[in-house]
Amino acid sequence: MKYFILNLILIIVFTTVTVSAQESNYPFYEQLAFNFYQDTILKSYPVKKKISLYPYRLDFKIHLKSLENPGCITGIDSNSQFKPFLTYETAQSNFDSGKLDLEVATINKHQFRIKKLHTKNRYPQLFITSPYLLNRDTDKVFVTIQQQNSETEGVNYHFVLTPKGTIIDWCRTEYSFYIEY
Repeated sequence: MKYFILNLILIIVFTTVTVSAQESNYPFYEQLAFNFYQDTILKSYPVKKKISLYPYRLDFKIHLKSLENPGCITGIDSNSQFKPFLTYETAQSNFDSGKLDLEVATINKHQFRIKKLHTKNRYPQLFITSPYLLNRDTDKVFVTIQQQNSETEGVNYHFVLTPKGTIIDWCRTEYSFYIEY
C-alpha cells in the first residue's frame, strides 16, 4: 500500500512537471497582438476617446464566431477553415500559467481605461480572441482584436503570427450593422 501511494505521488508529480514544461513553450499571443495594436496600429488609426480594456479573458470557452472571418487575409474564406488552438487553450486556462491577464503595467493610461467588470457599454471597447489555427496549416496562429466603437460599428484587426510569436501579417476590416425595432 505504501509503495502504491508513493508511485501514485511520483506519477502525479512527473505528469504535472511534464505538462507544465509543455505549456510554457507558447508565447502569450494575445499580449503580443495587443502590444502591436497599442504601439503600431493606434499611431496609424488613432482613437479619440479612451478605449475600455478588460485585461482578463472574458470567456474560457472557444467560440469560432468571435474570429469574425478575417477575409482581408489572403486565402481565408470562412470561419470553417479554422480550428481552436486546443493545446494553447488548455495551457492558458491553467491559473498558474500567467497567461490569463494582459500585462497592463506599461499601458498608455491616456489611451486606455482599464475595466475590471464588463458592466456599462462605454465605447470604444476592446476584445481579444483566443488564438486559432488553420485546419490545413499549423504554422500560423491567428488572433483578432475587436475594437467596438459603438453598439453598431467597430473595427476588427486580424493578426497572423508564427508559433514562436512573431507577427508576420495583419489587416483591418470595419463593420457596421443596423438594429431594427
